[in-house]
Amino acid sequence: MAKKISLYSLLTVFALLVSYLEGIAFSFIPVPAFKLGLANCVCMLLFSRKEYAAAITVNLSRILLSALLFGNFYSLAFSLSGAIFSSLAVLLLLKFKCFSFAGISAAGGAFHNFGQLAAAALLNTAGLLYLLPLLFLVGAVLGFITGMLLEAFSKKYGNLINKIT
Repeated sequence: MAKKISLYSLLTVFALLVSYLEGIAFSFIPVPAFKLGLANCVCMLLFSRKEYAAAITVNLSRILLSALLFGNFYSLAFSLSGAIFSSLAVLLLLKFKCFSFAGISAAGGAFHNFGQLAAAALLNTAGLLYLLPLLFLVGAVLGFITGMLLEAFSKKYGNLINKIT
């Protein structure tokens, strides 16, 4: 059990670091909080290993730590709502067992952006809703890329991960 807690803690810190570096790397883009979503590779890795509770725990921990260290209430609200919607989409699609992780990740990316716009509507910043089609498409494309990276990583390092866990 201690081994799993250590592993999940390391994955949380890794996801937090990747998320932070993405925020810095893409700060020049005029779209607020634009990121590729590479930190979600960690969660998708855990989802792919059927460690659903760990995936959700690591993701929520990363979001809370990120908001406390680098964000504010709005970043927390947007990230949480995005995580909830994307996690539900991923869990639902995993049940069907007929989608690749790139496809599942594409849906997760799209629903993450949908969740963020839902938070915007609840926080009276609904003027952003006109961005829904664009953000849905961008989320799907970036989610697909994230999923492809996960598939490549799993093929190369899957045995190593099995030895660690």
